[in-house]
Amino acid sequence: MNKLNIVVLQHSENEGPGNIKTWANAHSYQLKIYHPYRTSFLPSSEEIDFLIMLGGPMSVNDNNSWMKRERELINKLYEKNIPILGICFGAQQIAKSFGSNVFKGSAKEVGWGPIYRKNSNLSNLPKEMEVLHWHEETFELPAGSELLYSSTHIENQAFILNKNIIGLQFHLEAVSVDIASMVTFDLDFINNSIFKEQTPSKIFSKGKEIDNSNVLFSILNYLVTHNKYRQK
Repeated sequence: MNKLNIVVLQHSENEGPGNIKTWANAHSYQLKIYHPYRTSFLPSSEEIDFLIMLGGPMSVNDNNSWMKRERELINKLYEKNIPILGICFGAQQIAKSFGSNVFKGSAKEVGWGPIYRKNSNLSNLPKEMEVLHWHEETFELPAGSELLYSSTHIENQAFILNKNIIGLQFHLEAVSVDIASMVTFDLDFINNSIFKEQTPSKIFSKGKEIDNSNVLFSILNYLVTHNKYRQK
């Protein structure tokens, strides 16, 4: 069994690891899920070979104590060259941990919308794809990072830093049950989205999860195979 220790920080009951868990199981990687917004508990940097930070309804600018400790953990892992993937809130945490501003975007993106690749280094990623957006805030790119994807409405949709840290403003991990949960329990958040024609039922029934999971697996494999990690 591969002893790669993957730590997932989950920030909402509605936004679970989804296809990340599918990928980890397929490779027999060890996956541990923590809920710092509930317990404030975080593992030490010594316990992590790969950190994945999921989305959530809160703002990184709330600066709760557990959020600050997450950002401290990000910085420690950066110093150790440990790979990190941040999704939505997780990507915003990465940006803020490196001193970038996180702020309300010029458009509220909730629903499915296209994004366009801006970086040729990761040529295995599609030039264009339709992804699930669920955000109102956006981020400045961290210093030294490269822009990976943009949308028509929000420029900074994804970035890569130091070849082993990737932030995604959108959701590739969500499976049908996650999307149903987001639509059901975060229904009011859909109001005033730039994607005005997308009703809750249209968001749920889009059916892009399989296509997006293949892109996610490519990103996850890149972060594992292109970086050193500790074998226990």
